[in-house]
Amino acid sequence: MVLLRPQVVANAVAALAEISEASNKDVFQINSNMLQKLLAALNECTEWGQVFLLDCLAQYQPSPKEAESIIERVTQRLQHANSAVAMSAIKASSLSVPRVTTCHRVSARVSLFFTQLHANMSATLFLFFWPLR
Repeated sequence: MVLLRPQVVANAVAALAEISEASNKDVFQINSNMLQKLLAALNECTEWGQVFLLDCLAQYQPSPKEAESIIERVTQRLQHANSAVAMSAIKASSLSVPRVTTCHRVSARVSLFFTQLHANMSATLFLFFWPLR
């Protein structure tokens, strides 16, 4: 088994995302095995590495079980000091929530997500639009 450093994983994801954007082709496909590695790397890489990984996770179409796993790992980043990490966490989580709600049960993590999302979005939007006044 090959062990990769989390920052190497984040940099590879960033490079593949840039290649995909420049070529207008989807050159990076996530599968279940890769998802678990990306989620593990998420905890140990830098803030900007987390942004790239979260943006990558936002494009993935997870199964209900995978969506629950994504939400579980990502919700703690809703309160991150770096607003880019928080916004990417909101994006990744909110796109995973509909997958979980189609499952036969809705976990407490999903309701916690909505509570934290509401609290953080209010503060974030206030700070974002404050200079426009």
